[in-house]
Formats: sequence, structure tokens, C-alpha cells
Amino acid sequence: MRAVFPELNDATGMTARPLAAFRTLIAMGAPVLRHPDQEEHFIISAECNDDKVWADYYDAHNIPGYHLGVCPEITKVLNDHGLFCEWQNPGMLNVWDA
Repeated sequence: MRAVFPELNDATGMTARPLAAFRTLIAMGAPVLRHPDQEEHFIISAECNDDKVWADYYDAHNIPGYHLGVCPEITKVLNDHGLFCEWQNPGMLNVWDA
């Protein structure tokens, strides 16, 4: 079951490209959250892999098609919007402008 994040309704301060990717990932069911320190960006949780492995720092490196432990659907959405992600820690990916 997908976790429900109340802050998904608040896009205050988010810039256009991250906002578009954020909304696309929400529609896909990806576990996204507002970035705690950068209001114009967001993060991807690697701790909500109940229905699908979206990102896994330790084990997803061995899943075909995953790059650095990140689901290829996430990578595609980010690339399509001129963004990229990087691991902050094993539980969180930061999303930034490319």
C-alpha cells in the first residue's frame, strides 16, 4: 500500500520543471515528498517500496534496467523534465536541475 503524504498538495515555491515532474511522479504512484530545505525541488523516498521498488540504495543495483538503484521510470521522468537525482542517504534521493 502506498503511503499518503499530505504535503503533496502543497507546491508553493516549486519551479516549473520540478513541479511538472513532481506531478507526473505522483500520478505514477512514486513516493515523492517536498524537499525539506529547497522549496523549488523535491525528494524521492527510498523507504516506500511496498508495491514497487522505486529506489533502493542497497539491492536495486542488481535489478535489470535500474541505474544506481533507481527505477527506470523515475529516471525517464526526470530526464524528460531536465532533472536528475542523487542519493542524499540510503533512504532519500534529492532531485535537482540538470
